[in-house]
Amino acid sequence: MIFRNLLVATSITVVFGVSSLGAETGQGKGTGNQAPAADKESRKANQSKSSQDSTKTSDDATAGESFSVVQIDNTAKVVKTSEVAALRDKVNEDYKKALRAYEDARKAATKAKKKLGETKPSKPVFKTLYTALKSQDDANAKCDKEVQRIEVKKKKAKEAASNR
Repeated sequence: MIFRNLLVATSITVVFGVSSLGAETGQGKGTGNQAPAADKESRKANQSKSSQDSTKTSDDATAGESFSVVQIDNTAKVVKTSEVAALRDKVNEDYKKALRAYEDARKAATKAKKKLGETKPSKPVFKTLYTALKSQDDANAKCDKEVQRIEVKKKKAKEAASNR
C-alpha cells in the first residue's frame, strides 16, 4: 500500500513536471512561478539590457545606412536608400499639384476666351541610378559622374536643336 502511494505520488510529479529539487533551485519544469525573487530580478535586468542593446543597434543601423543616387529630371542627388520612396512620392505629388494648377488656369482662360500662355507641365523623370552604396563619398563620386553625363546629354540635345 505504501509502495502504491509512493508510485502514484511519483507519477503525479512526473506528469506535472514538478520535482522538489527543481522547486528549491528554481530550475524545475513547472509553471514558472517557482523561481526565486533574485532570479526574476536578474531576468528583468537582462530584459532592460536587451532593450538598451536594441536601441544601440538601431543607432548603428542609421550610421551604417546605404545611399542611393537618383535622377530627377536633369539633376542627380544623393539620398539615403530608405528615403528614396518618400522622395519619389514627393516628386509625384509636386507634379500633380502643378498639373492641377495648369488645368485650373486653362479652364479659366477658356472661360474668359483668352489664350493660355503656359505650357502643360511634363511628368518628371525619376530614376534610381545607383543603390546600396555603403559610403556617402562613393555616392557623391557617382553623383558627380552622372551630373557630367546629364550635362553632356543636354549639350548634345541643344546642338541638335540648333542644327535643325
